[in-house]
Amino acid sequence: MIFKVNFKDKAFINHTIMSKKARDHSFCKALCFMNDRCISCTFDTRKSLCHLSDSDHIMHPEHLMETPDSVFWSADNTCKCRQKNMTCRYNFAQNAHRCECPPKSTGENCEMPYILGARNSTPGSSCRAIRDAGDSRGDVEYWVKPVGVKEAFLVTCHMSLLGGSFKRNHDEIS
Repeated sequence: MIFKVNFKDKAFINHTIMSKKARDHSFCKALCFMNDRCISCTFDTRKSLCHLSDSDHIMHPEHLMETPDSVFWSADNTCKCRQKNMTCRYNFAQNAHRCECPPKSTGENCEMPYILGARNSTPGSSCRAIRDAGDSRGDVEYWVKPVGVKEAFLVTCHMSLLGGSFKRNHDEIS
């Protein structure tokens, strides 16, 4: 991890994953290096406090703020996660990254809501699990993949019934 960018009297906000006392900015950068989620850090020189962030001024320029007595450091970042709601997970040792969607979203650009049972890529383990997750859309078809089953399959869940039983191939299963 190489820290190529620094801004004096700037702090990066809204993406802090950890704050810790630090004796100086070098120790702050070392803390960032040891945390696989860290992409940038801000060292508050007045409070001797290091703030590690899982984003940077390239992905979220609007979150780099004027802050006296602070120094912002950003690692060389070739991350391609350019959607505002994505989080980059960077592996500096392998010079590779992956983009993660926030909870309850999915898709190449995190544009689709992650609704349990709505697609074969987001099956629930049961009708009850879909209902308990708050993703019930009523007595309609859902994708399920019970524990031990290799592939998801489409069922009609009767969410209005206690327990959320389902019907597949004319067989009642609960």
